[in-house]
Amino acid sequence: MSGLGEIIARSVVNRVGSKLGELAVEEATLLWGFKDDVDGMKEKMRDLEALMQDADDKARRRGGKGGGAVELRWLAKLKSAAYDVEDLKLFLSWYNPLLQKMIIAHNMKNLRQKIVAIEEEGKNLNLVRHEPLPERSRGNETFAVNDDMDIGMLGRDDEKEKIINLLLNTEAKEDISIIPIVGLGGVGKTTLAQAVFANKRVNVFDARIWVHVSMEFDLLKIGKTIIRGANQSVNLDNCNLQFVLKKELTNRRYLIVLDDLWEEYGENLENLKQMLQHGSKGSKIIATTRSGSVVQILNTGYLANQRKICPVPEVDRINLYVLSPDDCWKVMKQRVFGPDDGQSGLEEIGKQIAGRCGGLPLVANALGQISKSSSVSPVHVKAPRKLTMHDLVHDLATIIAADEVLVMDANKFTTWEKANKHYCRHAQLVNYQKKSEVFKHIPIKVRTLCFRGCPKMQLPRKAFSQAKYIRVLDLSGYSAEEQSTPSSLVLPSSICRLTLLGYLDASGFPIISLPKPFHTLQNMQTLILSNCSLEILPTNIGSLTKICYLDLSRNSNLNRLPPSVMNLVELFPQLIRMS
Repeated sequence: MSGLGEIIARSVVNRVGSKLGELAVEEATLLWGFKDDVDGMKEKMRDLEALMQDADDKARRRGGKGGGAVELRWLAKLKSAAYDVEDLKLFLSWYNPLLQKMIIAHNMKNLRQKIVAIEEEGKNLNLVRHEPLPERSRGNETFAVNDDMDIGMLGRDDEKEKIINLLLNTEAKEDISIIPIVGLGGVGKTTLAQAVFANKRVNVFDARIWVHVSMEFDLLKIGKTIIRGANQSVNLDNCNLQFVLKKELTNRRYLIVLDDLWEEYGENLENLKQMLQHGSKGSKIIATTRSGSVVQILNTGYLANQRKICPVPEVDRINLYVLSPDDCWKVMKQRVFGPDDGQSGLEEIGKQIAGRCGGLPLVANALGQISKSSSVSPVHVKAPRKLTMHDLVHDLATIIAADEVLVMDANKFTTWEKANKHYCRHAQLVNYQKKSEVFKHIPIKVRTLCFRGCPKMQLPRKAFSQAKYIRVLDLSGYSAEEQSTPSSLVLPSSICRLTLLGYLDASGFPIISLPKPFHTLQNMQTLILSNCSLEILPTNIGSLTKICYLDLSRNSNLNRLPPSVMNLVELFPQLIRMS
């Protein structure tokens, strides 16, 4: 199983392929002749992604006291390069005619060299390619019925039998039936669908395909997964998706599982049904979802009204509820002791723990797995029955953050001053008093910058001049208490050079106006200016068309708004808060 470091790095690097694909057709890329460079980087990043699993495997095998540090550092470099690609793509998408080609060419060259260096280092580490399998594409394969699935199905036999009967029913009123499995996260929807998918009785279908949808609804990805599941020999490069889907599904009775479906936008779901409408009568779709709204929307539209493809009647839908405490105990007991090991002396305390699982088999299974690794003696049974949970969230955040987060505490300067800032993407300034020189230490590629406990701190005009990648700037920790002339304070002009800035919280910052070029921050989405002593807003603030939240509350001297604000109100009627 992949380690957390590799999973997180892969999630970042995975985005880069699509970003580079978009970058290859950007107007500025084509105009300046960078397409070959971008295509080359795209191929190299794909090659590097194939090495990630081996890097993580070697790091975990070597473990402890510096073992595996080289491989982990390689993963960090690769993730850093992925961030750089994102930044470059955003800068090019906001192409400024005044931006000299030489600057972009220099950045492109540096990034290309960085990727080549990472590739060479991977070779020196003897990393082996592991081509990732298509995501959750299972075609006509079956799930191996294993102990995990058996344990997960405890208390779900009735639901399993009901779904299988619906799949085998040849007298459905709709041509293609959608069987929804609705329930909370962790209640066992996916496990139930897997158990049905693996059952030999459903081998009657011409094609059986599993698609993991998730929150990121991508019709292209879903379509390609279905095609790959129906016919692995199809070339998916530059194909007409609808045409190929129709060809592969026509005259075939299919079973498709759409696992973890979140999408609630009617047009997207209608397009999904149009992709799936070509199967023979009697084809079935199982959709697992946390939202009943998804099912309701699937039951609307032309194809549903024509009974061509729609959910089964409400009485046949599967609403998966939480397990009883007794069933949770069965899950835990099966996981800890197996089918033959009793240890009935532990039943009382086991049931007490099972009662705290909230009826979620995922939780019961996890607690059982934890308990399995520990032997239990009579001494343990007599010990005080108190359950203490380790702070897993803190540990997870620490692992994910690693070198990407830096707390710049004025009281601990020697601690962070020598820290490696190369990979830092999130920084926090703490306890600073009038020490403006700290800004020269801000990591160049920081994306998030927050101030906490910084009364009377001075912001120089060029405070943010070198940190041009900032997306989130939180000045709410800046306090103007004891300032003799608070109204004389201004936001530093360098803030207007943060072209990627999308979130600015300057609440409590004592300013009477914003810098004149403020309208150039075209990526701004959230702007919080509450309790700021504002008297006037820029006349062209309405040109910030991406903004979706503007807080102007507690600015008693702000008596009027510029007419251009109406441009924003028309986009988002609930945009402005002025109470």
